[in-house]
Amino acid sequence: MRASWWPAAATLTRILGDLDLAEDAPAPTAPDTDWPRIAAPYAALYQVEPTAVVAANQAVAVSMVDGPAAGLAMLEKLLADEPKPARWAPLHVGRADFLRRLGRTAEADAAVRAALANNPSATERAYLEGLLRL
Repeated sequence: MRASWWPAAATLTRILGDLDLAEDAPAPTAPDTDWPRIAAPYAALYQVEPTAVVAANQAVAVSMVDGPAAGLAMLEKLLADEPKPARWAPLHVGRADFLRRLGRTAEADAAVRAALANNPSATERAYLEGLLRL
């Protein structure tokens, strides 16, 4: 008898096979990357693995296709729907990037401070403090 995870694993394998990121590796710059092709499978992946990590990665890919406002809306919805991701510093860093790209510097700095409030490592803290000096 197959384990209960088998259908999800099969779906995940198909999604990742469709994505085939290795083919995109040669893109010399972010603008040269086929972002629509990367963004598309994340909705299906989220159905199989509905985690903050998948949602955040989807938001980044979507932002590269539809702009930072689209990515920000996805992260804001994630935070509104479930408070647990608020303790995950990379989510706040993503929000800060989207906000900064939208010219909303004060809000971006607040997002970086939210990441700093999550007890980052010394290396992460130095990086985050550097973002405040941008």
